[in-house]
Amino acid sequence: MPEYLTRKQKKKYESYLNIDEDMVMGVVSFDYEKCKGCRFCVEACVSAGLEMADKKPRMILDRPVCIACGDCSALCPENAITIERFQQFNFKYRFLDRGEPAMPRRF
Repeated sequence: MPEYLTRKQKKKYESYLNIDEDMVMGVVSFDYEKCKGCRFCVEACVSAGLEMADKKPRMILDRPVCIACGDCSALCPENAITIERFQQFNFKYRFLDRGEPAMPRRF
């Protein structure tokens, strides 16, 4: 059963300035036993949300900007990256559903 938005909610738009209020950013996790430190994921990240620390990639914690696009996971030669949570919107795009997180297709 769909849930309807109120008139006040329809007027409100999500903003990247209010990350915790308007939206929840994506999260990726790394399997450090498989990771070789190749930096492909850091270079592929379109939101610049990954960095290298001690020759291993990690999410930048003070700037949560991951949009869970899957580019880092698709380019990882060791399959060491998994998407844990997709980007979630709280207002206008509330009902956008992508299902359970899954590995992106390989080219």
